[in-house]
Amino acid sequence: MDKHEQLQTVRDILSADRYAMNTGIVIDDFSANGAVCHVDLDPSHCNMSGAIQGGVFFTLGDFCFAVAANAANLLEKTGFLVISLSNSISFVKQPRGKRLIATAEKISAGHKTCLYQIHISDELQTPCAEMLANGYTVKFELPS
Repeated sequence: MDKHEQLQTVRDILSADRYAMNTGIVIDDFSANGAVCHVDLDPSHCNMSGAIQGGVFFTLGDFCFAVAANAANLLEKTGFLVISLSNSISFVKQPRGKRLIATAEKISAGHKTCLYQIHISDELQTPCAEMLANGYTVKFELPS
């Protein structure tokens, strides 16, 4: 399976994450050490003050972490899934652009736990949020 087919397979499997999909998140890329996802912003992502709602940043970061931590497990059908054990997010700036981009980078991974740093910016390279995600590996069977 080439990289394009792998990307499409991961997208197909993770399309079952309805909340992320309803938010409009798209998986752009993944590797053994990270992932990149984005969401195109529209008025539905705004809170009552007109700013991007904090949950959009969190959902994008958490989903990008899920892609980074699980793509290999999903492709290899290992029977394991990494879930969030804890997440922390710091908001830096509201985006100036129309797209939020999350880049997850693996810091460490052991047998049961892992740690990822997720940088969230806009397409103008405005730093918008920083997230730290700690994951825990559990047994998981993909639905048929």
